Amino acid sequence: MNITDTHRVSIETTYYGPTNHRGSRIKACAGMGRKVWVSYYSDTDDNPHDRAALALMAKMEWTNDLMKGATETGHVYVMESS
Repeated sequence: MNITDTHRVSIETTYYGPTNHRGSRIKACAGMGRKVWVSYYSDTDDNPHDRAALALMAKMEWTNDLMKGATETGHVYVMESS
């Protein structure tokens, strides 16, 4: 088995449940302070993790396609080469 370091950016999303002050939300982060929070509405949201990853992509003005995998706490997205 080989590991190839492509230096591609990865985005990790994590679900955070409601608190006394905020509703449920998803955090998408790519390290070095690059993150966004998006609200999560279970009744109307088909895939809030995808929406959060795309919101971070838009904020950073990244245009690559993403490949997605799941973790115990959320999802991980890796940019495809352009």
